[in-house]
Amino acid sequence: MSYRRVFVTVTIVALSLTATADATRTRALGLSDLVAEADVVVRGRVLSQGATWDARRQRIYTDSVILVDSVLKGANTIATPSIEVRQLGGTMNNVAQFVDGVGQLKLGQDVLLFLKSDGRFHYVAGMAQGRFIIVKQGGVELAHRNVDGLQLVGKAQFENSTAKSLPPVYTTLETRVRALTGRK
Repeated sequence: MSYRRVFVTVTIVALSLTATADATRTRALGLSDLVAEADVVVRGRVLSQGATWDARRQRIYTDSVILVDSVLKGANTIATPSIEVRQLGGTMNNVAQFVDGVGQLKLGQDVLLFLKSDGRFHYVAGMAQGRFIIVKQGGVELAHRNVDGLQLVGKAQFENSTAKSLPPVYTTLETRVRALTGRK
């Protein structure tokens, strides 16, 4: 076997074993960054969802209606008990689009959301960094944040790898957010 043939074979095997890193690169946001970037911070439940194409039929968006339980920031901008959150990705007519790091909302989820607004829709600030899923464990509400699919760049004051650390107790997180917004 020639040196060249061995080199090509080893190269092909090595490349086939290399894992690809599927991640969306974005700036790491601390809690104070999320509060500053968000027009609205709400806790609520995902009430309904629907997918839609953009005007050119190139992108699929999932629109989620959130029944708002409490507003931690931007109360004067919310006129109804529900808001609509638009996220990139979804499924339409057997066509699926997925974007790493979006942190898709799921029907029935209890969530704390840091949202930006364009006047019509709200968008999660910092992709998955701005979405906390609230779950009750042992009678205590915990705020889970999963940033899988994001490659975070830069430093942030808030723990960005909650998968490896304990999630904060929701009331503690709420108190911190209210302090940062100047609301009690």
